[in-house]
Amino acid sequence: MINVSLSALALCFCTSLAPAQIFSTAFDDESGWDLSGSYASCSFGVDGTSASMMGGPFRSPPASLNAQNWSCDDFYNETQATSPAIDLTGSTAPTLSFWCNQRTWSEASRFVQVSHDGFATLDAELELDYAECPDWEVWHQHSLALDPAFGVVEVRFLFIIGGVLF
Repeated sequence: MINVSLSALALCFCTSLAPAQIFSTAFDDESGWDLSGSYASCSFGVDGTSASMMGGPFRSPPASLNAQNWSCDDFYNETQATSPAIDLTGSTAPTLSFWCNQRTWSEASRFVQVSHDGFATLDAELELDYAECPDWEVWHQHSLALDPAFGVVEVRFLFIIGGVLF
């Protein structure tokens, strides 16, 4: 069972004076994002369908990026959302930051991945396990330090559920 909402993704880089935005989205729509899943009914969506989440369906209205896998909890499923290309070249201390609100089975694996080569290799990865993402149904923020040497990257939210038959 996966029900995750992600909101307000931002890639920032810091200078000695103030942070500057490289890329930002409040997930008002899915423009530029590739949303897919092993099963059409179990993929990401950009909307307010997480209305049953105690923390609310979104952090900043009108929507969030949602992985709704409630109907897919008895078989293997991969759900992913991949960003448009983001150029880190010339930035200083880039940081990926996003808000998360989740309710999942313990069998679910949740990752945030960054790659410069279409995910043949990973430049950075953050597993949203219970140590990293302990708050159930409470909006909380995550950050991941990046390296400008990565160049042009994509960010992927990847959620995997192995089913309840383990």
